[in-house]
Amino acid sequence: MIGVAAVVLGLVLGWSCGGSFQVLKSVRLRFEIPLVLLFVVQAIARGRIAGTGATVFGVALWVAACIALCFCLAPNRREPGIWIAAVGLVLNVLVVLLNGGMPVAVPGAVDSGSTAALIRESLGFYQIAGRSTIGAELGDSMLLRLSTAKLLLSPGDVVLAVGVVVFVSAAMRPTDDLLT
Repeated sequence: MIGVAAVVLGLVLGWSCGGSFQVLKSVRLRFEIPLVLLFVVQAIARGRIAGTGATVFGVALWVAACIALCFCLAPNRREPGIWIAAVGLVLNVLVVLLNGGMPVAVPGAVDSGSTAALIRESLGFYQIAGRSTIGAELGDSMLLRLSTAKLLLSPGDVVLAVGVVVFVSAAMRPTDDLLT
């Protein structure tokens, strides 16, 4: 959800700054298809696709997909926002590796029925942060309310989203605009 919002925000920002969708269509990243596939694998492994749930194998697969994403992003690091997105991925991988899952540390959110149900249904990806949690502030520690929806976000999610917004909005500007 945050990824879609970041792309939409990047499109709106790019368009409002005089960019065009035609210019965006012409932008080519190295490893485009693997990048898209790895984001899909990441979503499935995390249990974000309806009918799937994260398992210990899913957490390991999610970490591997994130690491592979960073390697696929590396050749594109000179594109605006790409290194920012990679830093967001690294922050998320770090906290998951330290804890064996994504800690949820939003005061009051863990007690709500829907969040507690999400953590139970995740089958291992999400964990309620406690005293033994390492780097809980890097886990899902922010609650974003969007009308009826609630999103739990980590600092890594926010940094990743900023990178996507920067990339999409900058990619919409003609290259001669970037030289002036």
